[in-house]
Amino acid sequence: MSSNLNLLSHHWQEIQKHASQGYPREICGLIAGNQGTSRYVFPIINTSMQTDRFFMDPRELLAALEAIENNAWEIEGIYHSHPHGPEYPSHADLNEHLYPTVKMCILYPIGDPAIPHHWNIRSYQISGERFTVVPVRIKTDEGE
Repeated sequence: MSSNLNLLSHHWQEIQKHASQGYPREICGLIAGNQGTSRYVFPIINTSMQTDRFFMDPRELLAALEAIENNAWEIEGIYHSHPHGPEYPSHADLNEHLYPTVKMCILYPIGDPAIPHHWNIRSYQISGERFTVVPVRIKTDEGE
């Protein structure tokens, strides 16, 4: 398990675009990769009818998990947005995160959330009701 989450810049741009398009609802998806570095991003439909919750579409989730396995990737992070804050895990996030080795990534607005690139991201390692911040580094796509 890597101590950082390294997002390639085009993956970060894709996640921000997803968050902006989904606003004002939460969006969600998976970050797949190896050794803490993103290799592919899977935006997944949020089937929750609530604006402040997310439930991944089961078919899309299964397809993403199959692709991750077929490419010998790992799930580096599960991402979702908090369009109205906060930038840290909610009680629901803590209670429903069942994968202690997988980082939880939360996007939150730093400007107009309907505009791509007006988002920030924080990553957390979660164990029960406790969480610790995991550094996120945006890396250039060179040397991918």
